[in-house]
Amino acid sequence: MDLNNVKQQFDNELNTCDSIENLDKIKAHFLSKKGPILSLFSSFKDLSKEEKVELGQQINVLKDYVTEELEKKREVLLDSELDKKIESEKINITLPSRKVEKGSRNPIQLIIDRVTDIFVGLGYNGFPKGCDDDEFPWERDGEFLKTKYPYVVHAELNAILNSIQD
Repeated sequence: MDLNNVKQQFDNELNTCDSIENLDKIKAHFLSKKGPILSLFSSFKDLSKEEKVELGQQINVLKDYVTEELEKKREVLLDSELDKKIESEKINITLPSRKVEKGSRNPIQLIIDRVTDIFVGLGYNGFPKGCDDDEFPWERDGEFLKTKYPYVVHAELNAILNSIQD
């Protein structure tokens, strides 16, 4: 195999290379001890001293060329991988952002809410807002309007009335 064939083969393989893994395989193939570049030294035994010097320089130039081209291709492949990664990780700035909670709730209000949840869980809803339970009778027996029954509100309605904001 001569220098031109090795260079042509290298250029062909480098042009079809599309990943870092393939590039490493090409590098291992061409620059290994049993690769096509270093196997060119095997033809030295039949050459004269001047021819050996000339061929050795040509092989070293080819080896430097291969090394430089591999580095250039590595840079190109790394740049393209970075571009693909950047493209896949784009942020759409037109999407609404996360809702950020402002501050925290007052500790006293948290306790009031917790106690209210406990009482509601037990079945007590309380009187509707705005009504003072001391103004209404709590008798069980007697004249109808003087008992608690016309003034007691069902639990669901009471919950609705209590949820209305002032």
